[in-house]
Amino acid sequence: MAQIESGGGNGKGKNHQKKMTIRVDFTPMVDMNMLLITFFMLCTTMIKTQTLNIALPSNKENLNTEQMNQASAKDAVTIILDAKRLANGQVDTTSGAIIPEIYYYEGKPNEVDGQIILDEANPENIVVNLPAGKEKIQKSSFDMASKDGIRHFIIDRNKSVLEKIEPLRKEFREGKMKQAEFDSLAKIVRGDETLEKPVIIIKATDAASYGSVVALLDEMQINQIAKYQIDNLTAQDKALLENYQSRHK
Repeated sequence: MAQIESGGGNGKGKNHQKKMTIRVDFTPMVDMNMLLITFFMLCTTMIKTQTLNIALPSNKENLNTEQMNQASAKDAVTIILDAKRLANGQVDTTSGAIIPEIYYYEGKPNEVDGQIILDEANPENIVVNLPAGKEKIQKSSFDMASKDGIRHFIIDRNKSVLEKIEPLRKEFREGKMKQAEFDSLAKIVRGDETLEKPVIIIKATDAASYGSVVALLDEMQINQIAKYQIDNLTAQDKALLENYQSRHK
């Protein structure tokens, strides 16, 4: 509270004014600040910890090695992250930053249309024998509006899952279900073994940026990919990538 204290005059003169001293007590303001802090702490939603969901293998079915290889060949999609390069193969840094580039191929790395395209007689120097007009690796981009963008490709491969999840997402957007319920039902759909869905293997060259890896992992979450993993580049991957880049300088 504020208090006004008047000081006495010296008694000289008729028009002499008394001096006023104002003292403001801020003690109640401290109590008010503590009440406001307590109010905002109780009413504010705390930031949830962002964690990466990892799809673990299921033991519901006992598959032999041959069946597992057939499933992986049919569903496997390998996405390779690299950086834009100059004609001499060096990373292009003329713009002052690394420009990410993204490639992908489906199925086994050593076959195209059932034909062997990699001669692995010498593991140190794998020869790529591609038929004329055919290439195993395809180039894509992070342009989400483009039909050639990686998101469009992922959506097309995961179409059966997304068609089941889209009605759930619509109900969530309309407020008919809460986030926890949506996540639970979407997880059931992703785990449905009767649906056709890809198994995506993410690989990165030494020149790839950390940001491009994070962006691709975000695409896995956005597009409800049930099974994906990060792996190292193999000699076959490097041979295919170098062959494609040498043809498209």
